Amino acid sequence: MAIDVLNGGTLAVGSTSVTFTNNTGRTVYVNGCTLSGFPAKVPVPNGGGTVIFSPPGPPAATGTYPYTTSLSKPREITPAIKVQ
Repeated sequence: MAIDVLNGGTLAVGSTSVTFTNNTGRTVYVNGCTLSGFPAKVPVPNGGGTVIFSPPGPPAATGTYPYTTSLSKPREITPAIKVQ
């Protein structure tokens, strides 16, 4: 199941990649996600894209991993990837 880049969502335990949807009309950058193997800054093109965790990317462990985007505004709710 794809995760909305601006709102976050749920990912299955053991996943080795995450697919984002992006309907903003432009590329959105995901920054600072602490999920193991997730790149520091990643572009998600309009329409969406998949981020593969850095090789040898460990599978996703249970937890909540917040991130910011290039469209985030101060004091906004921070999106997160929730692994369960």
